[in-house]
Amino acid sequence: MSTTILWFRRDLRLSDHPALVEAAQAVGSDGEVVALFCVDERLWGPAGDNRRAFLVGCLHALNETIGGRLVVRAGDPAVVVAAVAAEVEASRVFVTADFAPYGTERDEAVEQALADAGRVLMRVGSPYAVEPGTVVNGSGQPYKVFTPYSKAWRTRGWPTSINAPAAVRWAALSSDRWPEAEASAAVQPEPGEMAAKLAARRFYDHHLLAYDKQRNAQAPMPPPACPPT
Repeated sequence: MSTTILWFRRDLRLSDHPALVEAAQAVGSDGEVVALFCVDERLWGPAGDNRRAFLVGCLHALNETIGGRLVVRAGDPAVVVAAVAAEVEASRVFVTADFAPYGTERDEAVEQALADAGRVLMRVGSPYAVEPGTVVNGSGQPYKVFTPYSKAWRTRGWPTSINAPAAVRWAALSSDRWPEAEASAAVQPEPGEMAAKLAARRFYDHHLLAYDKQRNAQAPMPPPACPPT
């Protein structure tokens, strides 16, 4: 039985998740996927109580969705991800690409740690509709004026959303102690993939047509469709 790893970060969902689709395809119907989340102190430490509470809520929601098989480990991702890959003898780790400065640095360190053991980090998909650096002018340089940039962005288009794989065999693996949030922390918007889908539906039904007029208003807008972490 083959086993691979899906390293979750801010993409705590199953729908429209290209890395999950490729991880499931890599092992086929007989293999297993480790659903891994690494509690990275460099991100957890500076986060406020409310942000931590929202993240913890999203982790629990995802864990419930996949039958209690979310594996939560704490530590340096370069150490944690490589250790889990060695533990299950996974040759590949699938992950959504990250383009932020720290995310890029972190992923390069993880990639090197895996490579040292003969394993591969597979970056698939992006948190963005269009990946950074792909919309450029005729000279291959970034646009400096918004209007031509927006036209090029629309012309290029973006990937069609994809459904979650019909059946994924999630591997059973031990976790460290799960992170906890302050009891007094406010959790808004409601965490979890289903709550995000409902929020998106409410926005589409009640706010989208008037968005061009309301987007700069002082009244609060509805919760975002995709939970950040």
